[in-house]
Amino acid sequence: MALKSKQIEFYYQPVIDLKTMKVVGAETLCRWPHSEKGFIPPSEFIPIAERSKLVHILTYLAFEAALDDSNEWDDKLSIAVNLSLSQLFDNTHLETLISKIEKKLVSNKIRIIIEITESVELINNATFFNSINKLRNIGCEVALDDFGTGFSSLSYIKKLPIDIIKIDQSFVRDIISDPKDRTMIKVILGMAREFGFETIAEGVETKEQLKFLIDNGCKRAQGFLFSKALPLKEFNLFTTSFNKGNGFLEQINAIEN
Repeated sequence: MALKSKQIEFYYQPVIDLKTMKVVGAETLCRWPHSEKGFIPPSEFIPIAERSKLVHILTYLAFEAALDDSNEWDDKLSIAVNLSLSQLFDNTHLETLISKIEKKLVSNKIRIIIEITESVELINNATFFNSINKLRNIGCEVALDDFGTGFSSLSYIKKLPIDIIKIDQSFVRDIISDPKDRTMIKVILGMAREFGFETIAEGVETKEQLKFLIDNGCKRAQGFLFSKALPLKEFNLFTTSFNKGNGFLEQINAIEN
């Protein structure tokens, strides 16, 4: 009913380059403002969408919104959209999605990132590799989301045709208080450098976390320290203000070493 009545909205969480301290992209996120229950969190409705196969429709809508909205952005910004693993094993769905993306790319040269969640199901799966390569062949990049929470073996990472690793927020949250998390992030960042992967840290909420990530070579980050996910108009205003220089970098530089 929410899909039919267009209750689902799409917000954008800014992704920050940690060298230039500029907004360089956004992740597309679903939001459901219910007339009686308020905002229903994605953790409640996405699993239902997965089980009912309505996630396919949700993904189409997310891509349409992201590609249309990104027409207003500087062509240097990237746009990331999450793709369910089940969709990578449905050839009909995948071909329809690729067709939608290709049509948009004719007039919009923005950088498109497909986010997938790591899973043991992907190892040596020919269908998955074929689907990912089709997306990469039309110019999409692939990000492995929630990295470190699934089946993260070196042999697994070596085989996957990915471009970006997103460090899960569960590691970022406790890097100041937990030496094991600090070590884990250092290992992930070092591995990413050796494999040539870009790195994005999720869930950055404090300046101390940010400083640790910068000091250890993380390339990009997103989280409430910068901004929550925003509707299009607010995202555009935030990006303009942040990229003009709002004193944020000066605050970071002021943190005591």
